[in-house]
This record gives sequence, structure tokens and C-alpha cells, in this order.
Amino acid sequence: MKNLILLTTLILTAGCSHNISLKKDNPYHSFTKMTRVVEATLCTEKGESKSECISLLPMEFNASGVIVGENDKSSFILTAGHFCQIIKKDPSKIAAILGNSNLPLDTLEYFEHVEFNAKIYADDYTGVRYYTNLIAFDEEETDACIVKTEKRMDYKPIYVSDNAPELGDRLYMPSAPMGIHHHGGVIILDGFYSGEFWHSYFNKWTYSITGMPLIPGSSGAAIMNEDFEIVSLAYATNMAFPHDAFGVPLHQIKNFLDQHLVTTTELNISKWFEEL
Repeated sequence: MKNLILLTTLILTAGCSHNISLKKDNPYHSFTKMTRVVEATLCTEKGESKSECISLLPMEFNASGVIVGENDKSSFILTAGHFCQIIKKDPSKIAAILGNSNLPLDTLEYFEHVEFNAKIYADDYTGVRYYTNLIAFDEEETDACIVKTEKRMDYKPIYVSDNAPELGDRLYMPSAPMGIHHHGGVIILDGFYSGEFWHSYFNKWTYSITGMPLIPGSSGAAIMNEDFEIVSLAYATNMAFPHDAFGVPLHQIKNFLDQHLVTTTELNISKWFEEL
């Protein structure tokens, strides 16, 4: 995995054969730009003792997502697992956050404890922002995450395909590369499916490849077939060749949603769930 770039951005804040109608059921309208706002507090002692503390400026991590389910009150969004687990006791990620604080090293060493507060937001197709709650994530094998909006979005879920793509199929990916999202529009990339490949670390078939450009901010973007059904989920690219798009295979997406989303009550969701 050392040659892969996970496609989440970090910001320190101060032509298709189908005719696509511009109706609310346009599949690209189910795209979401994901933002995780992280606040960090450094303290000399842990807990509520009278320790000396400082708060860092909020930082933003960006990714992409897609609506995959809804009920009467909420929409359910699929995105990248590493986006949702951006700071979970990972020394390298904590170091990256602190490194972006621009504090001198001796100042950072003075504060022995770090506390984080993080919130995840989803911007819909038009730029309306929704606060979300985390349902489940898997950063290790699937690299997928489900969040639930506190208010249902206006746009409908995207179907998950019944069939995996075939070698050479043309695929499409709406995303927010580098966090770029034009409200009322979406950046759409396309490429050709190269297959599913064996991962020696996990000792099983664990990733698919599509020949399309990926850069940070594209993590969690839905990769869709020409019927506009989800067949993969973007999560990484090759450092030496960023047109080598790594994605979560369809069978892993189905297993993840089956485990974490089907059990959520009364969802109006993709057709493959309805056929179970």
C-alpha cells in the first residue's frame, strides 16, 4: 500500500451515450461533497484537571460521496472509510494535523495530550450543507463508510448494480477533486474498467482498477456504469501514475451495505436490497 495515495484532502482553515435529463432523478444529483471539520485541543494534562490548554484552528478534510438510501427523516451516504476515520489514534494522521498547525516543535512537545472534536457535513448537488451522524465505517478491508443526514436530502438514492463491470466497460465518476464543487453542477470523470486484482496483503481479491484520473478529494466517489448504477467506490491512486484509479469492488460494497445499512429501519433503497 506504500505506493498508493489515499484521496482525502486536508485544508487548514482561517461524453456519454445516454441522454441525461436535468430532473431530480438525474443520477449525478445524488453526488455529495463531504467535509470533515476537525478541532484539536492540546493540554499539559489529561482530563478536567486545571491543565494548560490551547486550541488549534479548525481544519477541513474533503472527500466525495453518494446517496445510497433514505427514510422519512434522513438520507444515507456512502463515502470512503479512511475519510471517516481520519484521526482514530493514528500517529501519522495526528502528526499531519499537528504539523499543519504551524506551531514550533518545542511548543507541541510541551503539551502531552491531544483531544479531537470532529463533525462530518455533506453538501448536496446545489451546495446545501447537511450535518451527518456516523453509522459505520471500515478502513481496513473495504475502505467504506456510511453516514446519515439529520434531514433528508431532496435527491434520490443511486442503485447499486447487480453485476460487476466487464473488462473494457466505460465507467463514470462524479467527484469533488481537491474539494472543488460547482454548486448546481458536478465534475464527471470517465475511464475504462481494467478488472479486479489480488491484494497480497489481504490475500484476496480486494480492489478494482479503472483508467481515470484521481487526485485528493475523490475518495468515496461512486464509480458508475452506463446504467448509472454503482459498481465501485474510489479510494486511492498510484503515486507513479495518478490515472490508475483504485476502487472498492462491487461485492465488497454489497457486503458492507448489507451488514451496516439493510438493518437500518425502513429504508427506501437500491433495487438489489429490495430483491433480497
